[in-house]
Amino acid sequence: MMQIDTKVVVDGLPLPSETYRHLLLKKREGLPLYQFTLIDIRTRLRFIAYAQENSFINGLTFIILVLLWLRAFGIRGKE
Repeated sequence: MMQIDTKVVVDGLPLPSETYRHLLLKKREGLPLYQFTLIDIRTRLRFIAYAQENSFINGLTFIILVLLWLRAFGIRGKE
């Protein structure tokens, strides 16, 4: 079982105002706005990726990338 989460990186609520303004300026230079996190519930292994937009295709690509990485190391689902 795995859990996936998407987060806005430049979120002004928990950040000091100077940091938030700096990140907004960096956004124009290509700073990723979204963070995708996938957590394996049993082992707590985490995978993180960043993207410019929060879209279905970015989420699906991230899931496929993680599954391919796991299979490359011989980790498969229940048989």
